[in-house]
Amino acid sequence: MSKAKDGPTPAADWRATKPTTIDLPSGNVATVKKPSLFLAIKTGRLPENVRAMMEKSLHNEPAALDEVVAATEWLVAESFVDPQVSLVPREGAVCIADIDDDDKQAVMRTLDLSLVF
Repeated sequence: MSKAKDGPTPAADWRATKPTTIDLPSGNVATVKKPSLFLAIKTGRLPENVRAMMEKSLHNEPAALDEVVAATEWLVAESFVDPQVSLVPREGAVCIADIDDDDKQAVMRTLDLSLVF
């Protein structure tokens, strides 16, 4: 049933997206949060190759498989709160290449991630 009849949600009661801790198929545990594509675009954090792939999707144009993989890996990496995940090897972070495909898919399913609006 809709709560619209009760009026708008007061600012103090607004529910922001919070991180969630999940068990991954590999046995690892991670804290993840659905990233904001709008914020990534607005702040210039959206890589150009991801932007290009998203624009193709918006116009129903096919994207190359490597474009889809790169965009998906960026989205999954952005989802990790703890541990930090990077697209390239870096001290203090897990490299996306070291995360099992099953774990990547589990994060995508858990957070209902998509690269289209």
